[in-house]
Amino acid sequence: MKIINSRIILCILLAAISFVCNSQSNAKTYVSFYKDQGLIQYFIKPLIFVENTTKDQLNIDFTFVPEQSVNINLSVLSGQKIKSIDSITIANSNVILCSTDLQLLFIDKYKKSIESRYTCKTQYNLYPELFADGDWTITIYTRNKKFVTHPKKKGKKINKVNDELFSIL
Repeated sequence: MKIINSRIILCILLAAISFVCNSQSNAKTYVSFYKDQGLIQYFIKPLIFVENTTKDQLNIDFTFVPEQSVNINLSVLSGQKIKSIDSITIANSNVILCSTDLQLLFIDKYKKSIESRYTCKTQYNLYPELFADGDWTITIYTRNKKFVTHPKKKGKKINKVNDELFSIL
């Protein structure tokens, strides 16, 4: 009887610890890693944007070391595959960031959509200003279409990234 009670208590404790750890890790909008030579690399968790008319979705995340280049990874979730992207602009009232060097990573089926995943590299210097105002418009230009997207929750997560991360960098 004592062995069964001990196992039940152990299972409950492990479940509680797991719940606490998961809830704390999901609270932050970014994750930091030690890179080398005293440098810290940051990963900003995916931000979700939606195209107004088609309801296509754009998920975008960022990986960077402050004062160095920024890797942007983005997924376009659409009813059609996006074979190439000519350029992307990320804009708010303060700054416009543009890249024309997007590389296709993969195209895959995702639920009822097709996920087209891309990556590109940009310079860090505009990012503190970019995250200072969460009212972003991300525009993707392809050969056949122009996707104009806005944050799913009116920039709340972008503003949270600014408060949690860029305000201390």
